[in-house]
Amino acid sequence: MTDPKILVIDDDKSIRKIFRINLEEEGYIIDLAESGEEALRKVENQRYNLALIDIKLGDMEGTDLLESFQEKAPQMKKIIVTGFPSLQNAIQALNRGADAYILKPVKIDQLLEIIEEQLRKQQEEKEFSEEKMSRFIEDRVNELETIKEYYKPI
Repeated sequence: MTDPKILVIDDDKSIRKIFRINLEEEGYIIDLAESGEEALRKVENQRYNLALIDIKLGDMEGTDLLESFQEKAPQMKKIIVTGFPSLQNAIQALNRGADAYILKPVKIDQLLEIIEEQLRKQQEEKEFSEEKMSRFIEDRVNELETIKEYYKPI
């Protein structure tokens, strides 16, 4: 996968800046959003491989974004980042479509490991889908050729 694009959604400017610096150093293309509404607009207009979503945003809960993202960009991996850990938050995030859940303060090494794991899963899912589609087309062509042969005029 070349130059994965990550959307960082956090209402804290310093966190957005820290994530941007560290992730760009790793070769990722980073886009930022300071609110849920801004993030929704960006996801409607651009493709992202992954989103890092703060659970508490100024205008909405990060978990509220999960369902919208699932609908608008189902292939995008979604990681909830929270400074308010609770079992209820974790369950709600995972039930609403989060692919991972990480606690603040974020250890950059841990974050990078989770991002790499999610991007690897995304690539595997893409390859599986392509292989499945290829098999379907191949089977359909064979089926049509058999039908064509069967109905061939005598």
